[in-house]
Amino acid sequence: MEIEAKSMLGILCKKVIALGLVPRFAFTDNVIFLESVNGKKDILGFLNGMEPGEGRLPLHEIFPKLGDKLSLVYVEQGVYNGNFFEMKENSLGVEVIILDYEVMKEDLILEEEASQILCVNFA
Repeated sequence: MEIEAKSMLGILCKKVIALGLVPRFAFTDNVIFLESVNGKKDILGFLNGMEPGEGRLPLHEIFPKLGDKLSLVYVEQGVYNGNFFEMKENSLGVEVIILDYEVMKEDLILEEEASQILCVNFA
């Protein structure tokens, strides 16, 4: 299964790998999940401080625009209260912000050959 490089998941994946971290993916019902980063699970992705579709939309189907803010965080399952937009690091249950990134022009303009990236770390 491939991830569109310009999708939210594609951009996050590239940035996480550039930081030297290792993402792992799970695949079910045509949906790709970011299962873990460096073996740590319970990860949430945010677009402009909000979970896309209140957490119901897969990140590989979200296509951010120039200037959008992407965040990837570890959360404490059962404690996170969905208040990331307002409080970021001080949100109840947010353990670590893995990545806070603003979408840039080069994230959205890609060579034809680089329009998709291949997931190799499926669970």
